[in-house]
Amino acid sequence: ITATDANGTTSSCEVRLTIIDDENPYFQNCPDSLVVANDPGICGAFVNFSAPVAFDNCDDSLDVTQTMGLSPGSEFPVGTTFIQYEAVDDDGNSIFCEFEVIVRDLEAPTAVCQDVDVAVSADCVVIITPEDVDGGSTDNCGIDSFLISIDGVNYFDSLVLDQEDLDPQPTNVYLKVIDSSGNESIC
Repeated sequence: ITATDANGTTSSCEVRLTIIDDENPYFQNCPDSLVVANDPGICGAFVNFSAPVAFDNCDDSLDVTQTMGLSPGSEFPVGTTFIQYEAVDDDGNSIFCEFEVIVRDLEAPTAVCQDVDVAVSADCVVIITPEDVDGGSTDNCGIDSFLISIDGVNYFDSLVLDQEDLDPQPTNVYLKVIDSSGNESIC
């Protein structure tokens, strides 16, 4: 840098000029949340997605790393999995790509009933629970609860049946199986 006064006298000095890149990189294809149904028979889903690609104003080869969550193509459990990628340029500027993979259990349980013989008490009453008539019901994510009904409409934790309910024989009851996602099946 040279400065000159009105008499033509000059003075010069050197100045070090440093250019600083303070602009963050950016992701071109950071996805929105992904919502998928479970794969049949399992409590999850194999989910594929493209890893996001990052660009920068000064750096042609960015370091992009996945910092949270499961990798594309993995088996994701039912529920929400948080995914995070980070891109860092040569000057230390960084940005995150964040999204969720949501797997919903849409598979109903398999209700299996079994016939049972019951003995009534001295006052001709018998208490029937769902467990009495369950013949091995199953679900891909686990059974949350069982309910029982005599009319197929109103379900309870147990039934108290009297002689009137038990005639004519056999008496049909209904078993409702409910999984942890609220899916239901009846036999």
